[in-house]
Amino acid sequence: MHAGKHEDLLEGLDAIVWEADPTTLQFTYVSRGAERLLGYSLEHWLAKPQFWADLLHPDDREQAVAFCLAAVKSCRDHEFEYRMIAADGRVLWIRDIVRVICDSAGKAAGLRGVMLDVSERKLAESAWHRQDRYTRALIEHTLDIITVIDRDGLILYTSPSTQRVFGRSPEACAGRSIFDDVHSDDVPAARDALETAMASRQPTPLLRLRHRCADGSWRVLEVIGRLFVDEGQDLVIMNARDIIERMALEDRVRHAQRLDALGKLTSAIAHDFNNVLFAIRGYVNVGLEATDLATARHDLVEVLKAADIGTALTAQLLAFGERRPLPVEVIDVHATLHSNHRLVKRMLGPSVQVSSRFEAPFSRVRLQRGQLEQILINLAVNSRQAMPDGGEFTIVSRVDPWGAKLPDGTFGDLVLEISDTGVGIPGEIIDQVFDPYFTTKAPGQGTGLGLSTVYGIVKDAGGSITVKSKVDEGATFTIRFPLA
Repeated sequence: MHAGKHEDLLEGLDAIVWEADPTTLQFTYVSRGAERLLGYSLEHWLAKPQFWADLLHPDDREQAVAFCLAAVKSCRDHEFEYRMIAADGRVLWIRDIVRVICDSAGKAAGLRGVMLDVSERKLAESAWHRQDRYTRALIEHTLDIITVIDRDGLILYTSPSTQRVFGRSPEACAGRSIFDDVHSDDVPAARDALETAMASRQPTPLLRLRHRCADGSWRVLEVIGRLFVDEGQDLVIMNARDIIERMALEDRVRHAQRLDALGKLTSAIAHDFNNVLFAIRGYVNVGLEATDLATARHDLVEVLKAADIGTALTAQLLAFGERRPLPVEVIDVHATLHSNHRLVKRMLGPSVQVSSRFEAPFSRVRLQRGQLEQILINLAVNSRQAMPDGGEFTIVSRVDPWGAKLPDGTFGDLVLEISDTGVGIPGEIIDQVFDPYFTTKAPGQGTGLGLSTVYGIVKDAGGSITVKSKVDEGATFTIRFPLA
């Protein structure tokens, strides 16, 4: 009864229970778990003296057999792991727990053991070791510097890249304070970041720090840290990147961009200058044809106004080249529009009727000197080209009470609506009219910078500009400026 129960128990185990001859290693008993695990019948296991050795993986066979025979010879129980090849070709990892039965003379008289399938564990271990190798390789070969510090800033570990960046080996860094080589001006921000990380358990903000190298030179680092707990101790792991070369590259890119912008600005101002010269030539011609001194004097005043606009354009170009902004002034829009009425009318020609309607009770905004004239001239030139056979050019001002908040607590934007009755703008291109260099004019007749210049001036002043138009029904440009 007991023997039957034990036999049922052995046969039901998800393992191979076995007995073997200690001299030949031939199995004398094998449980049915062998069939389930490796797929070979029990007859195969019991019939061949070398069956166990034949099933061993070729890379493990010699070592496993030698280990087993040496243990049997010394009459010593043993455990070892090896790979076996199943009937379907699968490779399984086996842990074999062996007991050596010895006689009174200390010589092996029998072997008993249990084979366990440990393939899943071995696969998991292999994956872990592989991941560990990858992690180590990543840390050892990364260009960044990975450092582990305690709450006092002492370095517990730093990656080999410290040798390349700082000229200081990881061994030389261990035990030093992370703050020893940080520039004194940057130490307070670094300490605040460390304390924040320890207290809030959140990643530190991205810091830019200056770090002293072994040779006394300085590198600029971008650093971010994150708290982690190791065996109950709060530590911070930091990732630092040397950005001094990137900063030099960014400086070169900014310089190239500035040269490119300078070229575009020069083109834009040359375009505006052409408009100014057009007005000057017109007034000079009228003045030359005048029959009385009063008329000539009036036209000369307009020439001076146009020259002032040209002077403002030159100042803008010089300020850009010298990287200094022009001062912003409070401009009375109504007064500026009124004083430039004749200039605009002369630019548009005798076939265009010019009218203004100032509905805004106040019209003071903040602009650089000459910028409102630039806007007016560019829009007038645009309208003149849109009305080759004449038409109407209208300027209307009003206040939008739902605009920006004024210093006295009220709200308001100055709104200028500048419209013409020209050919209009097709719907498929209306979204592109403010793009730099976009033009529908023939080569040599326009740079595509007039409206983009207007757009830039308005945006820099904190305002906005939109356009509505239909083909053959003219166009209306709506400009909003925060009131000063």
